[in-house]
Amino acid sequence: MSRSVIKHPKQRVAIYTRKSTEEGLEQEFNSLDAQREACEAYITSQRELGWAGIAEHYDDGGLSGGNLDRPALNRLLDHIEARRIDIVVVYKIDRLTRSLSDFSRIVDTFDRHSVSFVSVTQQFNTATSMGRLTLNMLLSFAQFEREVTAERIRDKIAASKKKGMWMGGLVPLGYDAVDRKLVPNTTEAATVRWLFETYVELGSVRELKKAADERGIVSKRRERSKSGQSGGNPLSRGLLYRILSNPIYMGCIRHRETIYQGQHEAIIDTTLFQRVGSLLENKASSRRVQENNGRQHILNGLLFDESGDRLSPSHASKNGKRYRYYISHRLMQTHRRDKDGWRLPAKQIEAIIVSEIVKHLQDATAILGQLGISDRTAHQIDTIAASGQKLASELEDGDQALCQKALAPLIDKITIKPDEINIQTSAKGLAAALGGIKIDWETTELQPVILCIPIVLRRRGVENKIILNKQSETIGEVDGNLVTLISQAFSYMDQLTSGKAESISDLAKATQSDPTTISRLLPLAYLAPDIVEAILTGQQPVDLTATSLSRASNLPTHWADQRSRLGFV
Repeated sequence: MSRSVIKHPKQRVAIYTRKSTEEGLEQEFNSLDAQREACEAYITSQRELGWAGIAEHYDDGGLSGGNLDRPALNRLLDHIEARRIDIVVVYKIDRLTRSLSDFSRIVDTFDRHSVSFVSVTQQFNTATSMGRLTLNMLLSFAQFEREVTAERIRDKIAASKKKGMWMGGLVPLGYDAVDRKLVPNTTEAATVRWLFETYVELGSVRELKKAADERGIVSKRRERSKSGQSGGNPLSRGLLYRILSNPIYMGCIRHRETIYQGQHEAIIDTTLFQRVGSLLENKASSRRVQENNGRQHILNGLLFDESGDRLSPSHASKNGKRYRYYISHRLMQTHRRDKDGWRLPAKQIEAIIVSEIVKHLQDATAILGQLGISDRTAHQIDTIAASGQKLASELEDGDQALCQKALAPLIDKITIKPDEINIQTSAKGLAAALGGIKIDWETTELQPVILCIPIVLRRRGVENKIILNKQSETIGEVDGNLVTLISQAFSYMDQLTSGKAESISDLAKATQSDPTTISRLLPLAYLAPDIVEAILTGQQPVDLTATSLSRASNLPTHWADQRSRLGFV
């Protein structure tokens, strides 16, 4: 009886060796040779699995494992990127690196290119599910270590600021950093005082910016070792707001929501600072009132869905926070579920439309084409282009009332479809908005210009999220529920591995939790570090929620499979 033989696909195996010192490298048979010999023997033992060693050597002699600045290692990683290697074999893990953070980065490169990693003497093989599980545990604890370190740094910063110490960062306009302390810059300090005093006189940041520009005031110039000088630009409205509200100018240090007396000299006296603060708060309150009365829906009357149904402004309140929407008219009439219509976050769709119109206005060729202009002088064309740029700047300023006033004449209709947004622009409105453009509309017939924006829709909770492209399929804000879920998973794993809890049952009793819930959450402690980081920074896919993640059954241990399963690729 013949026995069938299973043929495995060929696996290209590379060997990496390293020795920290140069001692003994001159010998005919040195430590690098010994490591290589042991690795070659291991590869030979796996030849039935299709393993075949490659001829190229990756040897780093006399180099520390404390960093990644090693020629052979970098060459190895380059060849992995070029997909010339399937498996990497080392004698011991510390030959690759002694740094957990570096180890995480290296293995992440391996994982992205589906390269397995084997340690001969430690029976460590990521080609197997157990090896990948062990690796995930190691890196999870590395992540935990980094978080603990970050907490210690945060605590130290908080304690130092409580004492009024400046903890570094960009030196604010008006000060210089001398021996890690803030010292008033005489010239810049006079500028800062002028900004505060002028704002009190004008009562408007917009007018203050105009006055500052006329005076030639610019941001603080800074010398950078690599990129040369930075700063020296006209003050933006955002920067003016930050200057006028920064307690550092009255000799204080802010830490989160608390303000402490600083160790540096004040530039602005407390009375003037508080007066400016009151004016800013009154302006902010006025803007909030405007937002609450519904006038901030700048696309009101312009939005329609693919069936011709109008999307009307609406809002909802939760925990004292107001959320604005554009909702299909049929939903508001019949109170049907979202699957029967559209519910779009107002802030998102408004930003998309404004951005597209701004790009259109900044394109002089597009403007001239839309208006059918071809017989104007160079000066006239330059004037039209400048007017377009000015109008674009007004839209970018962000003032809701002005934005609505400037936007409405430019758009005839916006149609939302499942795969694209169509903005039908108005040539007459554009000509009027630019000013000084005379067109005989009785004899001139222009086809409407339609701006098309490809989109992908993702449902998140009760609303639809619009995704412009694959690269931007993220929320852009931290989901507290997701972060809590990940924290719980790491906490459960830490208690089990440290011996604080001997079993899931003991852990459930200690934490007053359900054992089933703990068992379901524990696999989340093995998530790839980049997935955890994305969740902590709010860069997860829009359809990844705490509910969907907690219910993810049979979560793969392989990082590439995790990314695919959870929508990161």
